[in-house]
Amino acid sequence: MIRWTTVALLLGSLLAGALYDRVERSVTIAEPELQSPILTPLLAPKDALSTDWYCPVGSTIEGGYASHTVYVTNTGDEASFVTVETLTELGAGSGLRLELAPRTTEAIDLASLAQGYSVGAVIEMTGGEGVVGHRVETASGVAEAPCSTATSDTWFFGGGITTRDARYYLALMNPSLNAIVFQATFRTETRVRVPQDLDAKVVNPRSTLLIDVTDFVAREQVVSAEIRTVQGGLVVERLQTFDGALGPIGASLQLGAPSPSTEWNFLSGLVSDFGNNKLAISNVSEEVAEIDLFLNPTDPADRLSYGLLPRELTIGPGRTVLVDLDQIAEEIGLLLPYELGVQIVSANGVSVVAERWHLSPSLDETLIGAGGDNAKVKEEPRRSEASLRQDGGSSEAPIDEAPIGASETILLQPIPDRGVAMNRGVEGPATRWVVPWVTLAPDGGTALVLSAGESQASVQARLLVAGEWQPPVRAVVAADGRVVLPLVSAAGAAPILITSDAPIVVEAQVIIPGQRHDVMSAVPLRPASD
Repeated sequence: MIRWTTVALLLGSLLAGALYDRVERSVTIAEPELQSPILTPLLAPKDALSTDWYCPVGSTIEGGYASHTVYVTNTGDEASFVTVETLTELGAGSGLRLELAPRTTEAIDLASLAQGYSVGAVIEMTGGEGVVGHRVETASGVAEAPCSTATSDTWFFGGGITTRDARYYLALMNPSLNAIVFQATFRTETRVRVPQDLDAKVVNPRSTLLIDVTDFVAREQVVSAEIRTVQGGLVVERLQTFDGALGPIGASLQLGAPSPSTEWNFLSGLVSDFGNNKLAISNVSEEVAEIDLFLNPTDPADRLSYGLLPRELTIGPGRTVLVDLDQIAEEIGLLLPYELGVQIVSANGVSVVAERWHLSPSLDETLIGAGGDNAKVKEEPRRSEASLRQDGGSSEAPIDEAPIGASETILLQPIPDRGVAMNRGVEGPATRWVVPWVTLAPDGGTALVLSAGESQASVQARLLVAGEWQPPVRAVVAADGRVVLPLVSAAGAAPILITSDAPIVVEAQVIIPGQRHDVMSAVPLRPASD
């Protein structure tokens, strides 16, 4: 059952110096005062005079780490006046101004404005109803994500990977006119590290600083990150890439969380016996965190059929843990592959940060048919779990061993066989959401994943194509239920507007077999109280 809670207040002083693998600090990082948590990104209300959007990760030179394109959309019925500024590692670069007609999107290749190894963008939109996303292309694959609508003096990432096949980039954007001093802290399953070179480091005014975390920490299966400033706000975003040397190949783009939370919702994901589906949870406080882990099936009746009781986790102060969802699914006896949402709730009020990962194996075509895990990912999509069992699919359990009453869920999207989906989840519900820009994959490869709370929700989704809202695609999400809603369109990519008569949470998932797997959170409307 989904329990909607208020995002927790900022917590946690840094751990005692004895835990740090570093030299003495050169400055003191002050403890933050208690304040209302920052939520980002958020849609501005219709009466807002202007909105700012920040897109940190990207490169604009040949051979750079990630070519950078920004997508600026006006979803409203009035024109929007847009100012785009580039922030490079050397300072502010060139920019442009444009008038954006109602219901249109402008794609801006930042290489046309500034050249640099690290180039981000600040977009100001006046009038209309604006939303901004961006796309990066790397040597390992493509990733898309919303940009941020706020700066913060703290940023958190629940995990990340620094194994020899991975690169873990953090882009720190300083849009202000003042230099900002920050400290970076990294946590693994066994220790906390503050690298000397990232203790009291400066981000120059109007610039973007790129950190390759793999240059500062050892090779680890999970590394959470915390960026804390002395004074002033940054925007911090992560790009994680895998080169295929150890299996997965792909890229994932993700904003940090400005604060920990007592609740995180992860809607998209397929547990299986051939994938790598995990949760990374980081306790950034000095207290023990008692966590309840809820498994949310597509059919709420499966909770009873499978006995899906909350799982309890205890995470020590300053520790980061990995939870293997595939192993949990196998222990429970889920009929694999199985679409499954996950919710994390703090039982004792200690806030955490978290991520959900799906690292798909790369296929070695020479091994197909030779047995082993490579053969398992060749299942046909859009088949029910029951049909997979009956004809020798990925689950070997005889059909008479299936839990009584277990649903035969149709897999509405292809099974991901390549790519990396890593997302921070959604903090809370809303009735209006926008996906700023997303690739529309063929054969149902792009879908909205919707989850409702205590009330049933009637939902409609509209694509914005060629200046017109397309006919709505509708779904009813049962109370405490979950729906996968595939989107079919001849358009190659588009923004999506999602409205509902009851609070829901929304993610978009892109699966292109043999190419890509990506998950991104939609952007909710700003709460009326803000």
